[in-house]
Amino acid sequence: MLESPIARETRTGQVNVGDAQLQCGKEAAWLFASPETKRWSAGYVGLAPAPLSLTVPGGKVEIDAVTAGTVFWDNGKVTIDAIGIKGIPRVAGGKLIEGSFP
Repeated sequence: MLESPIARETRTGQVNVGDAQLQCGKEAAWLFASPETKRWSAGYVGLAPAPLSLTVPGGKVEIDAVTAGTVFWDNGKVTIDAIGIKGIPRVAGGKLIEGSFP
């Protein structure tokens, strides 16, 4: 499993790096944090759709359910690349880039 001061991987449904947190299904998930550049990225690969929430300083992304994919937060600009996504992603404190998710 990935483990460093700036990135971590778990299979517990929660990944924390610094002030950032990823909550998702209890499958493979990882989180990278670069608070100095205001960039975070998270990934999840599950066997079935599960809720996903990425919380970063000053913002949050919530997805009703996703099977597998990535979420990128770059200075408040959010892109999502995922499969098995359910619902419209909700972003607080940032902006979802149009056309960035299926």
